[in-house]
Amino acid sequence: PTIADGDELLVNQADRAIGAGGIFVARLDGALVVKRLSRSDAGVRIISDNPAYPPLERADIDVIGRVVRLNRQPK
Repeated sequence: PTIADGDELLVNQADRAIGAGGIFVARLDGALVVKRLSRSDAGVRIISDNPAYPPLERADIDVIGRVVRLNRQPK
C-alpha cells in the first residue's frame, strides 16, 4: 500500500482545496480516511489505492487537509 499501518503523516490543514487532486485526510460518514481526492461532476471523486475498494463520488465529504509528508516506520 501507499500508506502502511504505523506510517506517520504530516497534514497541512490550511490546504483543503482539492483542485488538481492529491492525497488528503477527510471525514467520510463519521470516519477519518486517507484517500486520493479529485473534483468530479458529482462533487468529489474518492479513490483508494487498495483495489478492493472501488472509487466513490460524493458531495458530502469534509476535507481536513492535504498530506504533505509520509514517514515510513521501520518494521
